[in-house]
Amino acid sequence: MAKTITMVSPTYSILCTNLEETQWIVQINELFQRNDFHTAFESPTSIFQVPDCIKNDIPEAFTPRRVALGPYHHFQPELLKLELYKLDKATKVKDQIQLPEFHQLVSDKIKPLELKIRACFDKYLEVGCEALAWIMLIDGLFLIHLLHIFAEVKVDCDSKRHELPLPELDAEHQKMYLNPKANSVARNEIVSDTLMLENQIPFCVLKEILAGTQIANDLPLFLYKFCVLVSPFALPSQISPRTFLDLPQAFQQSHHLLHFLYLLVLNVKKRKVKILRRSGRVVICVGFNILLSLLHLDVVELLKEFNDSIQSLFEIFKTLVRPSAFDDSFPMIPSASKLKKVGVKFKPKYSLRDIIFDKKKTSLKLPPVTLDSTSQVILRNLVAFEVIAKFNPPIFSQYAAMMNGLISTTNDVKILKQANIIINNLESDEEVVELFDGFKKLASKSELEIGSSSKSAYMVNLVEIIEEINKYYESKLKIRVKKFIKKYVSPIVKILLIFVVVLLIIFVIIRTLCGLLFSCPRILKS
Repeated sequence: MAKTITMVSPTYSILCTNLEETQWIVQINELFQRNDFHTAFESPTSIFQVPDCIKNDIPEAFTPRRVALGPYHHFQPELLKLELYKLDKATKVKDQIQLPEFHQLVSDKIKPLELKIRACFDKYLEVGCEALAWIMLIDGLFLIHLLHIFAEVKVDCDSKRHELPLPELDAEHQKMYLNPKANSVARNEIVSDTLMLENQIPFCVLKEILAGTQIANDLPLFLYKFCVLVSPFALPSQISPRTFLDLPQAFQQSHHLLHFLYLLVLNVKKRKVKILRRSGRVVICVGFNILLSLLHLDVVELLKEFNDSIQSLFEIFKTLVRPSAFDDSFPMIPSASKLKKVGVKFKPKYSLRDIIFDKKKTSLKLPPVTLDSTSQVILRNLVAFEVIAKFNPPIFSQYAAMMNGLISTTNDVKILKQANIIINNLESDEEVVELFDGFKKLASKSELEIGSSSKSAYMVNLVEIIEEINKYYESKLKIRVKKFIKKYVSPIVKILLIFVVVLLIIFVIIRTLCGLLFSCPRILKS
């Protein structure tokens, strides 16, 4: 029996649907002999496919554009252009750190990790053991190549994120493009691709590849330096040596590069929707247009127009009686421009955990965030990772929801830019508004609520901060007047508008009946 087991083709795996029954039985026996079932439970699921309800709004933020890492996007035709480049870099890394030949690495290091690797992914991988091992080896070596390039950049502890240029990749990559700008765009997209949730390489693969080499112990530092250059937020050592976190511990706690960045940041101590707010003037205008059109109808078109008119009126009626989509259970913060009008000042503060509202100085302190083509992709994937993995507390998601409240227009962006809260390297301020508006949609689709069931101290503080800001904002006289009008005058106007709409519906019904069945006064027939 032992001979039969060793002769099994390595291209098949028990976890692949193209396995025949006899091969499946042999693989089962092999698994029993290996007795490594426990490895399937050593790695929690940490690499997720982003749901369509999130991805459809901005698919380019979650789908790699240049390079595929791992099995989810490996065989997509549009990403095959860089496969030869990846192979070249993987070969050079293998030679530089004096690793064995590829086939030996596959059989000795990667294939034994099959169950552990598959356990990292939330979706069923229809790829055999042999192919999966080759994918992981080549992509893992390529990622090590990128990390090594970024690790060579000298970073001053006082440097700010937006002052740190990304390094050029290598001479071979530059030769692939006609001009430096195209090369830089491609470089930025490759960096973005490495931090997409669907494009992650499990750290267990990197650890196994580098096991026994001289640079194995340097991997956490390589990862850290990479994150320093691409993180939208400042990382510990850029502020003070005493805030430098335990990198080996962060490395052991994380399962891939995006997760590592997530832990690093957290361990540091819209378009307006008007559809639900039709003004009374709009309702009256629509109503009178319907009324005037009915007074000049031909009998032949009466039923058709009756149907259209009733539908229009009922749409208005539903708009008036439907509750606002923003009447959520969690507190919403006023926009930056509104807060500025009542005397609130904005000041930069180091980390997400340091958000604070100072009542005495009437200042709101927020962490500076650098926004560019790379960081906006990273931010979206950090939030998506947090939401899908159901981290508690969802700090990134709540920060994004808070920023969504602060940023409603480009004027809000300008205020936060002047306060050095936002460093905007995007093409326009409109893109910043759209970015945080997208986070609002993501949070709503994930049914995330600030101040929900979690008892985390951070979440309580965040809710308290928002409530304190709202109390201060609402205490101002002009705001109280507006609230009074909204609370007492607006409902009266709304009732009157509903009454007008109901009368119009009744008139339409009577007019139709007069045209079809009864003899009515001339004013109703004409």
